[in-house]
Amino acid sequence: MPTPKNTVVLDGDQAHGDLLRPARRQHVNAPLPPDETKRLETLHRFAILDTLPEQAFDDLTLIAAQICQTPIALVSIVDESRQWFKSHMGLDTTETPRDLAFCAYAILHKHEILQVGDALLDARFANNSLVTGDPKIRFYAGTPLLVDDDQPIGTLCVIDRVPRVLDAPQKLALEALGRRVSALIEIRLVNQQLRVAHEQAQQADRLKSAFLATMSHELRTPLNSIIGFTGIILQELAGPLNTEQSKQLTMVQTSARHLLALINDVLDLSKIEAGKLQIESVPFDFDASVAKVINMVTPLAKQKGLAIGVEGNQAVGMVDGDARRVEQVLLNLANNAVKFTTRGEVVLHIEADTQQVVAHIRDTGPGIKKDDMATLFRAFRQIDDGLTRNHDGTGLGLVICRRLADLMGGRIDTDSTWGKGSTFSFTLPRKKAVPS
Repeated sequence: MPTPKNTVVLDGDQAHGDLLRPARRQHVNAPLPPDETKRLETLHRFAILDTLPEQAFDDLTLIAAQICQTPIALVSIVDESRQWFKSHMGLDTTETPRDLAFCAYAILHKHEILQVGDALLDARFANNSLVTGDPKIRFYAGTPLLVDDDQPIGTLCVIDRVPRVLDAPQKLALEALGRRVSALIEIRLVNQQLRVAHEQAQQADRLKSAFLATMSHELRTPLNSIIGFTGIILQELAGPLNTEQSKQLTMVQTSARHLLALINDVLDLSKIEAGKLQIESVPFDFDASVAKVINMVTPLAKQKGLAIGVEGNQAVGMVDGDARRVEQVLLNLANNAVKFTTRGEVVLHIEADTQQVVAHIRDTGPGIKKDDMATLFRAFRQIDDGLTRNHDGTGLGLVICRRLADLMGGRIDTDSTWGKGSTFSFTLPRKKAVPS
């Protein structure tokens, strides 16, 4: 049978001449590759040594053994002193010394399969204890596993206990499977790096959230004091104020309340992202919550000359959930509707059945362009249509509303027509499902 191309076959006296005789007397160790230091650096960077078995590698050794019709197939990784088997089919051991490894010779030929047709007739292996003793190797074929910048870190090899040579199709298949093993090793490293990066990102996010929560608490205390003391002074409990003093103190109080609201938004978002926001699930009067929200936004609506009211089911009754967070969502949506509407009305239309309650907050404001809908629920993003720049805010309100709705088992939907107005729909289950 002719020797397949790109194959090193050494299997008899004719191939080795006088080298056969000394091989009978002593074992010959494989020389080191010329770039051994770099090869070992590459090997250790891939962090595959002494890892647990993986089915993907075992599948490839099984296929290699069946195609080449051998009882043994290995994914062998060669380090400084041993060959370690990432996958081993037909062989119980997980490693052998490097000076006994056929693979130590195979990695010297980066782009060729090393075939040893009969190890007893090969000067390098005739006295090898793996040949003269168990597992009594007679045939070996190994294709180098090339990774990174063409560094051979090991082999995919097949072994038999009788002399033989691979035919051309078997050789091609072994080479192809070797490339798949190399690709698996490289993908494995990429996945490890992605996992580490993901864990680092999560840790950074947790630290950020913890920092924001701490800072928010530290800022809220003095702000509450400012709001409280300015309120006392504005009530003239400490003495009368002139018009200018009253005006300036009112501005201080308004600014402090605005800053406190922004800090509360940041604190809520950081808690949600850190998974530390607790959502209650207790019965509460949904109608009372709607009335409370309407009462809170009515002064601003009247100030702007807007009509505001409630339509639909007037007696929703009791709902299981977190009343405070439901009111927070409704208030934010209603406030936004009033804030961005210059004429017309803001209406809360309530629909309810035995399964859920839906609050539609409808306005006659400017509406939202289709291109802006995608950024509507992104943190720290506001639609820049000229109008929004005239209103303060962090761009967190809608983000918090959606995430709160999700935590409560509900959702927020948006329907808007540019130039005509918008409707934000808050759907809430009457009873939150218990996770299985």
